[in-house]
Amino acid sequence: NAVNALRDDVLEAFLDQHYSTQLPPPRIVLEAGFDLDIHALALSEIAGQPVRFIANPQGEERIWLDMAIRNARFAIEQRLADRASQERKLTAMQDALGLANVQRIECFDISHTMGEATTASCVVFDRGAMQKGEYRRFNITGITPGDDYAAMRDALRRRYAVLAEPPEEGAEARSRPDMVLIDGGKGQLGVAEQVMTELGLTDITLLGVAKGEERKPGLETLIAGYSRVEWHLRPDHIGFHLIQQIRDEAHRFAITGHRARRAKNRK
Repeated sequence: NAVNALRDDVLEAFLDQHYSTQLPPPRIVLEAGFDLDIHALALSEIAGQPVRFIANPQGEERIWLDMAIRNARFAIEQRLADRASQERKLTAMQDALGLANVQRIECFDISHTMGEATTASCVVFDRGAMQKGEYRRFNITGITPGDDYAAMRDALRRRYAVLAEPPEEGAEARSRPDMVLIDGGKGQLGVAEQVMTELGLTDITLLGVAKGEERKPGLETLIAGYSRVEWHLRPDHIGFHLIQQIRDEAHRFAITGHRARRAKNRK
């Protein structure tokens, strides 16, 4: 039936992806009902030895399979719960800031050591989760060391200049953010406003996240681009938690890239 056909397709796709980067083992235990003789032959060629599917396991192998099924179900339930939680946070954030239809959020941060090895990060939140495959780093050169404004200007231009250009015929459409978070106060936000105005992208919502008193988490000020309206959401506000989560991920991604670049330069 359709359910079994879908299950077969999912398993085949997983096997193709999983064993494209590592050698298959001699035995693969799975649920009954799969017709994967062709895959067994293909995996045997990759492994250089016979690979056998065990579709009706007994004893210890049955325990392994039951454990894998329980883990898969738990992972699905956890992912669904996480997605529902993120959707609640996103809705709460939009309500608090008076926004609508915000799905894709991109966040920028700058990291350097006394101006050395300046690195900008861009992380992406979309479809209810962080999309790590879409993260980008920018190595910043040709600026005065320590000039965070120039670094932010360079990163934003490199990220969004393509959105301002007419799409090439047949080219895949570039994903467009609904909101851009800037980890910084009015100065950094002002730079973002200038760049987006120059590029004709003022329809994209800008939001600055200014550090609070003594840089304590939970005391940040949110500043709307262009209007400069400010919000101080409660530290326990779930919409505020989403903003913090995305901002912290941008910071982590920036500092990881900066440290790697700094170490390479020094070596």
